[in-house]
Amino acid sequence: MTTNTSNTTEETRFAEFLNSQPDLTNITIPAITLQPCTLYTLTATITNHYNYSSTQPIQVATLCKAPCINTCSDGNRAGYEECDDGNTVSGDGCSSICMIESNWICKTSSNATGKDVCGCSSDPGVHEYQGMCFKLDSSLEAIVNALGLSQSISSKVVEGVALGSQMFTGATDSFFPTAINYLRLQVLLRYCDVGYPLVVEEFFTKAASSSDSSKKSSESELIPDIVLSFTSDNTTYLSQIGRFKVFNKSVNFLSNVGSSLLLPLAFLLVIGVIRIVKYLTKSSKKTTALIEKLLVVFEWNMIISSVTGTLVKLSLAFYLQLGEPKFDLLGTINFLVGLVVLLLTACFFVLAFFLVTWNWKIVKDELFLDKRTLEIASTAQKRFEIFWKSYRLNFAVGRYFYVIQSFRNFLVVTIVYTFQNSPTEQSYILLFASIIYMLILVISRPFKKTSEFVNVLLNEFFMMIEEVMMVVFSINKKLKFLGKSGGEMLGWVMIGSILAALVVNGVILLYTVIYGAYKALSKKKVKPPSLKLQKMRVKKRRRTDFSINESRARFHESEL
Repeated sequence: MTTNTSNTTEETRFAEFLNSQPDLTNITIPAITLQPCTLYTLTATITNHYNYSSTQPIQVATLCKAPCINTCSDGNRAGYEECDDGNTVSGDGCSSICMIESNWICKTSSNATGKDVCGCSSDPGVHEYQGMCFKLDSSLEAIVNALGLSQSISSKVVEGVALGSQMFTGATDSFFPTAINYLRLQVLLRYCDVGYPLVVEEFFTKAASSSDSSKKSSESELIPDIVLSFTSDNTTYLSQIGRFKVFNKSVNFLSNVGSSLLLPLAFLLVIGVIRIVKYLTKSSKKTTALIEKLLVVFEWNMIISSVTGTLVKLSLAFYLQLGEPKFDLLGTINFLVGLVVLLLTACFFVLAFFLVTWNWKIVKDELFLDKRTLEIASTAQKRFEIFWKSYRLNFAVGRYFYVIQSFRNFLVVTIVYTFQNSPTEQSYILLFASIIYMLILVISRPFKKTSEFVNVLLNEFFMMIEEVMMVVFSINKKLKFLGKSGGEMLGWVMIGSILAALVVNGVILLYTVIYGAYKALSKKKVKPPSLKLQKMRVKKRRRTDFSINESRARFHESEL
């Protein structure tokens, strides 16, 4: 009640007077349209003959269109009801008494029934598991968030260091693009709708939010993103497919690829500059020799390495762009760029196959080639060393393992994207592909260096653990045989596997860089051979060439 506090005695007398009088109040209200089960409260202002008035929002009358009955579960939210989903079952967001349950949010449906539709709220730490909405304990949520944040930051650091180390080591080893692609395959698993436990969902959510904290983050935070003018935050360009929609994944090609697309173009520009410098300083033998060494690194090993390292990212960008194209100005630009890059990438891997075949022919027929042909072939071989330097060429699997490895990465992205609505089948196919790939690794041992073989083997082992967990989660999504605690236990196994893969890649990367630096610094300078030794080598080479020519002649005679 709102009163004039300056006259409390009069207020008391006024109240006593009203209570002693019979009810002679006549209330007249204008015509209104009454709604079903709606309460109307009238506010009365009473003034006495002393001109003292009192206004209070008391319920003088309750008007209700008959019959005034609140029916929970009839699908119409009315009266006290916070929600009405058409049933009296608790645990679906709207309780048996039509009140919104904890960790849920309910909205009126736009369909003909008008029933409320409930889902998990967007509060931090709230996730859906087995059709229920749960919130992690605050202490557990803090731990998972810290792990997700560390995984996101560490991945960026490892990718950035790997990218810089490619230049340091000559970009001819397969380790660096392999490590980057495996880290991205780990991230790709969050788009599989297999019913992850709460801890895994929170881990993926925190890692994703950290990665997207800076708009359109590029391949590595060490590289500035300069394609922002061709990207957009407009929700029109967000994917509407499965988990890509959950994580607000853009369908624009350039938004997903970012500055990684510019790396090969940047290296092409560097090649052009080196070529110009070589032409201007062709009179200097020392400068020419140094430039030739630089060209071996940048033409074409560095370009191939950068393309290989972005294969997973490129593949996902292709699928998102071509699967949900937008044909306004911005969408058309992204679609055309994606289509051109797709064709160039396909041509690139076809060329890689033919180059590997050509290299094997050179290696196999080396004894039957003349000196001039070998010199030309040797120069070309150095420029494309990344295709075969790390692999054992005496087996077909080793010779073509670069192509096999690239195809396998593309296959994983294809499975993740195309089986969005079939999580169980998706999990089994991913696991089967990993088993086949692991058998190929163990049986053929395609790598020359033990460190590279161990790195790929361990990464594949951790991927298999995660895929086994995904199979269990996808089956549990249907049968619900795992409780909340059991799911969280297996969830920690999956998180541990993801972090272990990150540690393995970081340690082997560090070892590769340190060992490469040590080997380069400890390399002894070789003294040039004496004039006498050079003459002896020339005579020996002539005798060898004569023997080869004689062998060729005999070979042709035998064929005739």
